Amino acid sequence: MPDLPTPQDDAEAALFSESWDAVLAYAALCASGAATAHRLATEAFTLGMREVRAAGRTHVRGAGRSPARLPTIPALLTAVR
Repeated sequence: MPDLPTPQDDAEAALFSESWDAVLAYAALCASGAATAHRLATEAFTLGMREVRAAGRTHVRGAGRSPARLPTIPALLTAVR
């Protein structure tokens, strides 16, 4: 099975711990087995983290703007689909 994505900060770790079970459960509904579901969920998180990290490198923070955040559970579930 692929390795789980490694969170690089507290925000990523919090999202991962809050969302992993829901994303894995949804992936299990979409997949033919546990290994495939785990792979789908891992790919969703890996893609989400990669996109946010890339956006963070190119995003210039201005007054009143918050830093980029990882996708929420609905976005991760969409990535599984």
